[in-house]
Amino acid sequence: QNSASSSSSSSSITGSIYQPDEIVAILYGNRAAALMMLGAYWVAAIDCKEAIDKVKVGPCERPCELNSEMGVTLSSKLSCRMGRAFLKAGMIADAKSAFEIAISQSEAALQLSNTTTPTSSAGQELAIKVLNQTMTDATLGLADINRYQSYLKSDASSSFTSTTINTKSLFHLDKAITICPGNKELYEQKITLLETQKKWLDIAYTCESYACDTLKYDGVFTGDLRSMDPFTGLSAAKHLKSNFFHNHDRTKEPNRTLSPKAVAEAVIRLPFAMLSTYLRALRLEERYTEASRASTALEVFATTTTFSPPHGTTTNTASSRRNNGKTKYAWVANERDKLRRTLSTKDRGDTYFRNGDYGKAASKYTIC
Repeated sequence: QNSASSSSSSSSITGSIYQPDEIVAILYGNRAAALMMLGAYWVAAIDCKEAIDKVKVGPCERPCELNSEMGVTLSSKLSCRMGRAFLKAGMIADAKSAFEIAISQSEAALQLSNTTTPTSSAGQELAIKVLNQTMTDATLGLADINRYQSYLKSDASSSFTSTTINTKSLFHLDKAITICPGNKELYEQKITLLETQKKWLDIAYTCESYACDTLKYDGVFTGDLRSMDPFTGLSAAKHLKSNFFHNHDRTKEPNRTLSPKAVAEAVIRLPFAMLSTYLRALRLEERYTEASRASTALEVFATTTTFSPPHGTTTNTASSRRNNGKTKYAWVANERDKLRRTLSTKDRGDTYFRNGDYGKAASKYTIC
């Protein structure tokens, strides 16, 4: 890994007191912190695990051996960071386990420190401060898990399937997303919820914001991270910008939307489960050019990208993998046909309306 300054490790790691494995652990931990800032939470958790595996923690460390960047202090801090990464990725059980380990390690080290009175040093005082902060952060992480579970539990019986869905359900779901912003299943549930309420503008906004956020880690997955790239083979975006919705206030500008060219780049970065609803939202919001561009982008993507064969299928040639893509995205042709029929029907409705035949106009608009 390339060394970079980070708030997670402010001291020099080139001194002789560090062992090679500890240096690598610090670098993995620093990279994990950077990846979390970019939203690549699942990869950050993996880096934390790699770092923890390289930290040497003795069973009976004496307080005089405590160091803010070594041993149990470093291990507990990394466990807490891993817990936060898991939590943001929506991996609740793993997050809970990591937070509990961080607390357990910190408590044990601090207890040992309190039972002896070695010569105090600035390094040890800093280590004790780090351990206390780790306990605080891990405790807050466990509290966030409880809040997340309470948000989902409050609507568990009917939130995402009942026809009586209301704004309270959406409120709870949005709160859960603030805790686990990397959990794509929550976004998929939100899209389903909004579709039930026929909030097509909100659906488009949610999808487009999600796609913009994925650009934050474009170009990051190189070297040993290459295999974790969720968008392998995609060209760098030219029109889609990661900060397009940054600090955007919808109360002042409720209709902020992507351009047609940006939509074509956004749609291939969305989870598959969100795609059909997004295209429908574009059509029903009368963003016909964007809907057409999105359909074309998906059709090209389906024919130029290789996909794994369906479960139980033995054929796995390059040709069969491309055909798998065509099958997976066959529904796009139906959506394009709906777009064509919508445009034609709307034109007829507009004609009836201009001629004063409002009954027939209303009928045509209903079909749309």
